[in-house]
Amino acid sequence: MPSRRERAGALPAISGSPSPIQCYLDELDGILVRGWAFDPTMPAVTSILHVVVDGQEVASAVCDADRPDVLSAGKGPRHVGYKIILPLGLGDGVPHRLMFRDQWRREVDIIHDGKKYSSLDFTVLLQAAIQGNVDGLRSGGFEGWVMRTDIGAAAPHGDCVVRISCDGLTVGHARANQHRGDAARAFNGPSNCGFRFTPPASLRSAYARRFQFFIMPENIELDGSPCETSLVADQMEVRLLTLMEAVDATHRDLTRIRRQLHELAPKPGHTISEYDRWFRLYEPALQRRIQSQTPSDAWASGPLVSIICPVYKPNLEEFRAAVNSVIEQSYRKFELILVDDNSRVPELSEYLEDLARREPRVRLLTHKKNRGISGATNTALGVARGEFIGFFDHDDLLVSVAVECMVAAAQSTGADMLYSDEDKIDAAGNYSAPALKPDWNHRLMLGVNYVCHFLFVRRNVVKAAGPLSRVYDGAQDHELILRISEHIAPRAIHHVPEVLYHWRIAPGSTSQAMSNKSYAAAAGIKAVSDHLSRLGRPADVSSIDGQTFYRVRWPVKDEPLVTIIIPYKDQIETTERCLASVLKLTAYSNYSIVMVDNWSTLAEAEDFRVRYASDERIKFLRVEEEFNYSRLNNLAVHKSDAEFFMFMNNDLFVQEENWLHILVLEAMNDPLVGAVGGKFVYPDGSIQHGGTVLGIGGVAGHVHVGLRAGDFGYADRLLFAQEMSAVTAAGVLVRADAFRAVGGFDEATLRVAFNDVDFCLKLGRAGYKIIWTPEFVAEHHESLSRGDDERPMQETRFFNEVETIKQRWGDELQRDRFYHPKFTLDRKPFFDLVDPH
Repeated sequence: MPSRRERAGALPAISGSPSPIQCYLDELDGILVRGWAFDPTMPAVTSILHVVVDGQEVASAVCDADRPDVLSAGKGPRHVGYKIILPLGLGDGVPHRLMFRDQWRREVDIIHDGKKYSSLDFTVLLQAAIQGNVDGLRSGGFEGWVMRTDIGAAAPHGDCVVRISCDGLTVGHARANQHRGDAARAFNGPSNCGFRFTPPASLRSAYARRFQFFIMPENIELDGSPCETSLVADQMEVRLLTLMEAVDATHRDLTRIRRQLHELAPKPGHTISEYDRWFRLYEPALQRRIQSQTPSDAWASGPLVSIICPVYKPNLEEFRAAVNSVIEQSYRKFELILVDDNSRVPELSEYLEDLARREPRVRLLTHKKNRGISGATNTALGVARGEFIGFFDHDDLLVSVAVECMVAAAQSTGADMLYSDEDKIDAAGNYSAPALKPDWNHRLMLGVNYVCHFLFVRRNVVKAAGPLSRVYDGAQDHELILRISEHIAPRAIHHVPEVLYHWRIAPGSTSQAMSNKSYAAAAGIKAVSDHLSRLGRPADVSSIDGQTFYRVRWPVKDEPLVTIIIPYKDQIETTERCLASVLKLTAYSNYSIVMVDNWSTLAEAEDFRVRYASDERIKFLRVEEEFNYSRLNNLAVHKSDAEFFMFMNNDLFVQEENWLHILVLEAMNDPLVGAVGGKFVYPDGSIQHGGTVLGIGGVAGHVHVGLRAGDFGYADRLLFAQEMSAVTAAGVLVRADAFRAVGGFDEATLRVAFNDVDFCLKLGRAGYKIIWTPEFVAEHHESLSRGDDERPMQETRFFNEVETIKQRWGDELQRDRFYHPKFTLDRKPFFDLVDPH
């Protein structure tokens, strides 16, 4: 039987005409040339190409390799592929010119990237001569051997790295360092040249997969590759895998369809921008809900509530409305203590005296000399008889069930201090600017009095905290809340997540313009500063833009050792930019760096390591395992004696020299802080990470994403350091003791996704705080190093990790303490509102 070359060559000689062969070059990678070619005038005849480099013929190829893609695309027959390995001598680093001729030595045009060339220029610098082979699948794993002779070396060596892909996606690496005496004898080389790769269970399937093997860093495919197999021989296993894949695919499809349905379904249109419409539906729904939960006679023996209200020259019409909102409360067991702080307004005095005569629950006190809001509040507190004190301003409004809601919450929780949500109301009666607040957040309270109204405190707790001081007027409520928090445990502070208080927007009110009470910012600075001094945590407190917003700067103390951990795999340009930014922009002196090399295979990776090998601050840890973010970080801290670990993605770029001081000082000033994260931005400056909120997208998601650089976010939250349920591990400082106490990252079941959320939740369960601070700003190219979870082979892994964290944390994912339940979890965070009910 004639050989394929003889069959291809049995053609009549043709001369004097251009070659009809259509030659496509798909790849010119190093000394590997790959493509396909055929003669459309004789498609059944296999074409032969002669390879000419710099005018010299160096190789030839028979174009009969299997190319089903060519056939399916309708571009030619199936068996038209070629693969050519150029001589090693061409890898000398100088330019060369490649061209093809057919078997009659006629020049063949080269079609590459849609363009036609008569020749192509290339330059290759080879590092080694390579020999190797994939023997095939044996006992559940692929086996083979590789040896290489480096340029200038006299003998080959083993211990090479092989990259393995499945259906085009890299799935692992293998080191060729196992004993292969047969290869050593046959090629007079080293015996430590064998490799074995056992595909992970996730790649077992009922259908065939295409495995390819490449020697690195040249990325040259080995002989014997590709291998197509299903990895399954037993028919029962085939059936089980088929059913499992069908179930997984159906579940994923249902999840995707459900998400699409939610996105396509008509939206109710309740958003912050249309809050007035939402509240007019919410208020009657709230009243119905409270009435259905509480029998009409349930509060006959309830506690007395003292609502205290300093009065000084209010708008009389607005004041009447304010008083009526208290008188008409559904909870009847209260006293309203009004303290006229020497207003000297006859109409007001007449109204107050008449009101006190008509309404037995109103108690009127008058000052003959103005004592300010703190003095008037102290007067009311001095005569209050209630078990609870409710603080009320003379021009604001209470929702009709406000006191009942607060009493019910106090009775059910045993809390000592409670606060509700609030909004603003204008002269026309329109509602706007809802303050939907987080649960108790001391770190946020240092930056802004987010608690404000409706404040509800046990009288004995207020008495123990002491009277208000006039030096804090303008920020007296902020100072009082901070001072009370010094006397009670955080668990005794309760947030009632209902809008119960309307703060009036009126000329002269703080709610309209801070310039109307310019002294308030100075009073607030003193309130926060004095509070921190009493706690033994003095700090430099300043106003942000002259408003009652405060920036707390902790003083520099010691510099405990910090180990910065940066995992990477190739992507040397990005990784080096990350490392360089740390080395250049870190004023903090006591730090070390662990670069965790997750099996980089490119030549640039070794050059990178060599460049920084002499820097005593940097240690390289090579981990030759498949990507597992949790394990990489756990390994990096295994023997570290640092007090803090700084976990950092290789695509995060710090921007200011004090970044590490900010993080360390934030943790050092509160021993309960377990982790500190920051504000990360895209290259254009817009927000990429403003903290993480549980429940968004089903598990957790970043908030304030996409806001422009100057935006402050909902309720100005982007301005303030604050406690959150989670932050991204793309850049987070962690207390070493806390890390070890909770067992680090979950490397068994959360290898890639949501390991940071799980870790933060473990810290929270152990009693640690998670702090997010806008003071630490860095540029982040999200998931650049890991890739896209939507790729088919990643999808199953991602889906399983989602299910793992849902099962582990359950309902905790649906109720983030620092995110209001009136906001939706499946639409835009801090903007879309749930249906009123």
